[in-house]
Amino acid sequence: MLRSQDASGLIAELGQLGPPGLLACDADGTLWRGDAGEDVFVAALQSGFIKPELEGALRREAESAGLSTAGDTSQLCRTLFEAYRAGDFDERRVCEVMTWCYAGHTPSAVSAFAKDRLHSVSAGHLPLVGRYSAALVVVLDWARANGCRCVIVSASPQLILEQAAAPLGFAPEDIVGARARVEGGVIQAQMDGAVPYGPDKRRLGTPLAEGGPWLASFGDSEFDIDLLRAAKVAVGVQPKPGLRAALETIDGACELI
Repeated sequence: MLRSQDASGLIAELGQLGPPGLLACDADGTLWRGDAGEDVFVAALQSGFIKPELEGALRREAESAGLSTAGDTSQLCRTLFEAYRAGDFDERRVCEVMTWCYAGHTPSAVSAFAKDRLHSVSAGHLPLVGRYSAALVVVLDWARANGCRCVIVSASPQLILEQAAAPLGFAPEDIVGARARVEGGVIQAQMDGAVPYGPDKRRLGTPLAEGGPWLASFGDSEFDIDLLRAAKVAVGVQPKPGLRAALETIDGACELI
C-alpha cells in the first residue's frame, strides 16, 4: 500500500537526503487543482481570442485525426478539444494544439490574457490562488530556504505556466513547458521543440539538476511516472489510479497529504 506523508514528514525525509538538490513538479493537478492550460484555452474560445486565420492549421489537425473538419476556427477548436475529452484525440497532440493555437499574437499578449484569466476574480471563476496545493507549497518554501532549486516540468504552454506559477516564486527559467515557435515577435502555428510529456519530462528536466542530486519529483498522473522515477523520492499529489498503481512499484514512493 502506498504510504502517506504530510508536508512536515516529507521535509524531514528530504532533509536527510540533502539539501541542496532539485525538486521537480508537474503543474496541472499537482501544483494546483485543475488545468491552467485548459482554463485559458476555453476562455480564449469564449472570448474570440483565437485568431480566425488559424482555421487552416486546425482543419488539417482535425483531418489527420479523422475528425470533423466542419466549421470555423472556434468550432474546429471545440471539435479537437471535445474529441480529446472523449478519448478520441491524443493528449500529447491536444497539448500541442493548445500551445500553437495562439498563433498571430505576441507572447506578451498571450501572457497578459493568461494572467487575467488565471488570477482575476472578475473572470467569473475561482482564481488560481485558491487552487494551489497548500502542502506542496510548504515543501517548496522549505526547499528554497535550504538552497534547493524548485522547477516545473509540464506539457502545458510555457507562457501560461509562467503566469500560473509566478505567485509561487517560479521564474521563467525554472519552468519547462510546451513552446510554440516565435518569428518576428509573433507566435506561429508550429511547435518549438518537444512537449514535456511522458518520458520527455525526465529528459527535459534532467539538465535543470545541473549535475546535482534530484531529491524529489511530484506528479498526479501516469504521464508523470518517468519524472518521478528520476528522483530519490517519488511523490504523488492526489494521484490518479494509473499513477497510484505505478507508485506502488517504486521503493520509497509516497503520497503527499
